[in-house]
Amino acid sequence: MIRPRLCQHCSVNNPPASEACIDCRHPLGDAVGLFLHEELLLFALDDESGAINGQSGLAYKYGLAGGVLTELLLAEHLHLDDRGKHPLVDVVRGPTPMLTDPLIAEVYETIRAHGKPRKLSDWVSKVGGIRHIDRRIAAPLCEMGILENRETEHGFLFFRYTRHRYPLLDPTAEYAAVNRVRKAIHDRQQRPDERTCLLVALANAGRLLGVRFSKADLKEHKQRIENITAENGIAAAVQSTVAAIETAIIVATTSASAAAAASG
Repeated sequence: MIRPRLCQHCSVNNPPASEACIDCRHPLGDAVGLFLHEELLLFALDDESGAINGQSGLAYKYGLAGGVLTELLLAEHLHLDDRGKHPLVDVVRGPTPMLTDPLIAEVYETIRAHGKPRKLSDWVSKVGGIRHIDRRIAAPLCEMGILENRETEHGFLFFRYTRHRYPLLDPTAEYAAVNRVRKAIHDRQQRPDERTCLLVALANAGRLLGVRFSKADLKEHKQRIENITAENGIAAAVQSTVAAIETAIIVATTSASAAAAASG
């Protein structure tokens, strides 16, 4: 899978095959953009400490999962059947695609190995539960010089562990993503590009907008956010992914509450 092409004039991520920016129409150079799940991770991380902002709770992992699955759907490596009550997803049969991102490749192979359609919400839960998914997504961002991989040893007596934090090293990509979302939310006259709409929808579903925007700001523009999520530029796959994320959050929260009640 090829990364989006970054417009260095307006910071919009474009489809890999684009020759000119879909937003400002400037010719595209060689700069590459970030995948949706990478931008979502930048939303989730505290810039200074490099830790996941606790405000998003469990939801951020399912937002990241939604980003990975949406990239596969956009690239038409997955097929979505949303005719029933529960949308089903399966791989598009044919030659195995060239997927250079290790996490995207792993998710694709897992879905392919399953061998039959499965509820999208199940895959959101499964992908969101991948061990250290945040570290997996952070790795290429560290290689690109966007994040710093800061490891510290902790423990007591025979119990030792390594804590990983990812403080922001180069703010360019994060600021561009946040500014795109801010412009999309605030400017009612503008029709955002598709990937920005996807980013707004997934960040909203993963409770990540509250990490970067105030409660008052989100309340004031609540209808705009809902409109962006629902308008025609948003693929049916994203609508289903957002619904699947919300279902996964409810299941995880209910399970955690039941476990706490049983242990008490």
